[in-house]
Amino acid sequence: MNEQLQEKIMQYIDQIAKSLGVASEYVFETLVRQKYVEGWVLSIVLIIGVLALSLLTFKFARYTINNWNDLCEKDIEFIFLLTLSIFGILNLVFVLATILSLPDKILQIFNPEYYALKEILEVFQ
Repeated sequence: MNEQLQEKIMQYIDQIAKSLGVASEYVFETLVRQKYVEGWVLSIVLIIGVLALSLLTFKFARYTINNWNDLCEKDIEFIFLLTLSIFGILNLVFVLATILSLPDKILQIFNPEYYALKEILEVFQ
């Protein structure tokens, strides 16, 4: 990192610290802790979301299979198949999004300092 950018970062942290009335070291420590907590929370939310949507899709599919004859008699099997297809596509998209974003959240847990600095650098871009 060049010296000018480092100076801007320190000025930014000092400015935040002055507006909050705390030391600049405290601001950076708080940002690091926030990144750590954010990594855990988002990881858990993603995993629970995938599990909940997968369970919902599975239960709806099982209901459709178990009641197929009744659905055919009422001429609503197409609606159930369409709904099941939508659930399946949503599930697939959510699983892929989780697979793509979860590694970043896990890295955020193990290296929160990097993500804290990254957030500060984004202010200058």
